[in-house]
Amino acid sequence: MAEPSTPERQRPMRHWPAQLRLAFEASARRTLMRRLGAHGPLYVQRPFYPEGETCHTILLHPPGGVAGGDELCIDVSAGPQSKSLITTPAATKFYRSNGFDAGCEQQLRLAAGACCEWLPLENLVFDGARVRSRLRVELAAGARFLGQEVWGLGRPARGERFECGQLAQRFQLTVAGRPLLTEQLVLDGGDVLARSPWGLNGQDAFGALYAYPVDREFATAQARRDGAAQAWGARSCGTRIAQSWVDELLIVRGTSTSLEALRRCLEREWVALRPHVIGLSAMRPRIWNT
Repeated sequence: MAEPSTPERQRPMRHWPAQLRLAFEASARRTLMRRLGAHGPLYVQRPFYPEGETCHTILLHPPGGVAGGDELCIDVSAGPQSKSLITTPAATKFYRSNGFDAGCEQQLRLAAGACCEWLPLENLVFDGARVRSRLRVELAAGARFLGQEVWGLGRPARGERFECGQLAQRFQLTVAGRPLLTEQLVLDGGDVLARSPWGLNGQDAFGALYAYPVDREFATAQARRDGAAQAWGARSCGTRIAQSWVDELLIVRGTSTSLEALRRCLEREWVALRPHVIGLSAMRPRIWNT
């Protein structure tokens, strides 16, 4: 008999797998959230409706951190015409490895007419962590998506840099079955990629905001606004943002020496993009204020 893809003998004696499957369905008055399955320490709070139809959902991981050998698997499906916003109450921490990888697998599937905002707070990669992160977004024709991934390396406030370990990150977005964007980063602790001007240039925080669909005219106007904001970014902990646009997908990337400054910068981008992409003015999730 063939061995399983991840044999038990390769796993630590103590690991904490967690799985969560959610579905969002449009009803006459608002979008309903259904929990299709859950295993391990992944939960959701009851849904909130601060803006009526849109379902605001908060993902909870009570341990607060992911250790070597742990696996987080999140599967979200958004039905036709549903409107959902998904976030977290705090950063996800990836602890120093015990010799095994910590995994985070996330998949979002949006049906025609669905609007989904994937806005988890930042991921913190401790020195010595080994992280595998995958986010796959599958959009049907006519779906709308706003999502972000934000990463912080080490704990600079404590004088800790990401000097050993590895972050392997992959993002893929498809539209009607056609791959529109696939990108992958493999960053070793202390690697030249983290220090070089053509890489992260010594900055400890980086991330991206993805928006679909965005037409060229709006993307160009947004780029002009961002250009004017660069002067502020240069004064604010060296924060830099840049845009790229391909086939109605707008990608806003940022780096900074301050995770907080980068978060504020990407949040301003979300505020500007939400009316165009989702059709609603921005309403900051209440949990972000705690």
